[in-house]
Amino acid sequence: MSIDKSKGIIALKVLNANQPDMFLCVMDDKLVKLSKATSGSNRHHFSIRFPEEKEAATLNFVSFESVAFPNWYLRHQGFELKISEAVPNARMDIVYRQDASWLFESLTTQSSTTLKGNCLESTQILTTENSLISNNKIYNLVLQKDGSLCVFQNKSSLVWSSGTQNKGGVKLIMQKDGNLCIITNNMCTSGGQIPLATKDPDLYLKIVES
Repeated sequence: MSIDKSKGIIALKVLNANQPDMFLCVMDDKLVKLSKATSGSNRHHFSIRFPEEKEAATLNFVSFESVAFPNWYLRHQGFELKISEAVPNARMDIVYRQDASWLFESLTTQSSTTLKGNCLESTQILTTENSLISNNKIYNLVLQKDGSLCVFQNKSSLVWSSGTQNKGGVKLIMQKDGNLCIITNNMCTSGGQIPLATKDPDLYLKIVES
């Protein structure tokens, strides 16, 4: 939810909370909890910044700086949401940088599962909940829950695999720059850059019958 568009200040509303109008709010102990927005308080306001993990900038990642606590950034650590101060020593720690970098997508892109049959076009996402199917219905491209991107024949015979299993891959994205990438919650997986990606903005992925 945009609070001040000109300054890039937003509030992070949780749509699947058990109560309506619940936001991520910074507590006194710097932990981040779900709470109703309090009038006059900026504890639920965050500024959108370049990702602390700079290599993730081209992958639509951002970082969220607390408005109430400047230079403190939203991160996850030990199964908790919290804010941490971005001191020089912290920024030298790759764990902090990745934990404080978030994939930022529009709701329509993130929730869309409708793909054009056998094509994955620019900015579209393939998750473990959908697949691409060739026109003759023989071949399908699937992102398995272990993070491996696979092509199957007749839904059973493995034809090709990306070899990215057990690396945390959760979705396949055709980026705006034409780069096809399997990503984790934080970063592109090692080996996740699919060879046919050429950084051509007009590139799309299509599965066809042989």
